[in-house]
Amino acid sequence: MKNKKTFFIIGGIVALAIILTIVKVVSASKGSIKEVDVAKAAKMDLLQSIAVTGNIEANNKEDITLSNMQKVTAVLAAEGQQIKAGAVIAKIDTTDYKYQLDKAEMSYEITKLNLDMAKSNLNNLVNVKSISNKKNVENAVQQAQINLDTIKSNLAEAKNRLDQNQILFNNGVISTQEYDASLKTAADLENQVKLAEIQLENAKLNLSDYNVDNKSQVDQQRNQVQQLTKQLEGAKADIQNVESKLETGEIKANIDGKIVKLNIKPNQYPTQENNRITVYDLSQYKVNVSVSQYDAIQINEGQQAVITVKGLDKSYDGKVIGIGEAAEITYTGTNKEAKVDIEVVISNPDDKIKVGYEADVEIILMEIKETVAVNLEAIQKDKDDNSFIYIVEDNRAAKRIVKTGTETEFDIQILDGLQANETYIKNPPAALKEGDRVKAAGGK
Repeated sequence: MKNKKTFFIIGGIVALAIILTIVKVVSASKGSIKEVDVAKAAKMDLLQSIAVTGNIEANNKEDITLSNMQKVTAVLAAEGQQIKAGAVIAKIDTTDYKYQLDKAEMSYEITKLNLDMAKSNLNNLVNVKSISNKKNVENAVQQAQINLDTIKSNLAEAKNRLDQNQILFNNGVISTQEYDASLKTAADLENQVKLAEIQLENAKLNLSDYNVDNKSQVDQQRNQVQQLTKQLEGAKADIQNVESKLETGEIKANIDGKIVKLNIKPNQYPTQENNRITVYDLSQYKVNVSVSQYDAIQINEGQQAVITVKGLDKSYDGKVIGIGEAAEITYTGTNKEAKVDIEVVISNPDDKIKVGYEADVEIILMEIKETVAVNLEAIQKDKDDNSFIYIVEDNRAAKRIVKTGTETEFDIQILDGLQANETYIKNPPAALKEGDRVKAAGGK
């Protein structure tokens, strides 16, 4: 009886040991299953882009700043008005320029007359008989005398007008500008009289020196022709210079657009606060942004963009229309970076768009439609530098060599080796090996 009892005790111990061993094996086996994040390969649109921020600008812009030395006589447009290129916006006083032009034209005519006379004298010295030369020299004296008499007569008339204008000015009948104009005319004619007297004296000297060696006369006359030619060129340049200034009497728009700033006042001299005219060409809106050298290399004209104006709940289509010819070096502390300006036009603007608004611009570098893609972190490299991915087959990790393509910030294109809807491990643990038992994280 005692032996039988002992047998049952030993048998129970053995059975318990077997049960414990089985439990341990099962537990150990159960603990070797690795939990992993899984997903199904899917077809999706892949997008490579660059995100930058800039400000909206007009298609073209013209800024006109008026001098505070010239009085505005009329303002012919208004702020907010649409205007065509060439249209007159305002007029300024050009009285002084007109006087300068008259003076320059008179100087030109006198110089031209003297040059023609000098050329004629040179021709006579070189080609005509002596007697004829003498006659020409005598004629030159007569011409100089006539010129002097004419100018003196004009001066006498100018002085009479000046005396009359003096009386009218003192009585308040004419303006200061009209009186000053007559004063300047008289002064100018006095200078011309002095010049004509010098010319007459020179002509008389030429006549008295007629018997001087002919070669010496020819050389002198040629020098005079050269000098007068230079003087005539200078006089012509003076006329052109004054004419260009006269044109500034009309302030014109150089572009089609809208006047967005016009704060000048008629019959006033411009000040620093009210001397600006600004015209915007709003036929297009664009955003100018600066990108790094690395990003600029990937950007080409014609690439599409998505523009989001801050504060608005919609986005706009855009296109790259300009890339800067040169990079600009910018400094942040001790670091420097090359930046390139990129111009993006807004293709579908509406009345909510305003110049100066801040906008986010996403430039589309590449877009691939409906391609198989997986999580970027799923791609691994083996010792032979092959790209592979772990798929799940019969609850075990299986290595699959794949060919990859375009990658974005989070996803990568699979060109070969994996089909849509196949289950793969998104972010495999470092210790995961092919054949390891796996289960989806959160599963049983």
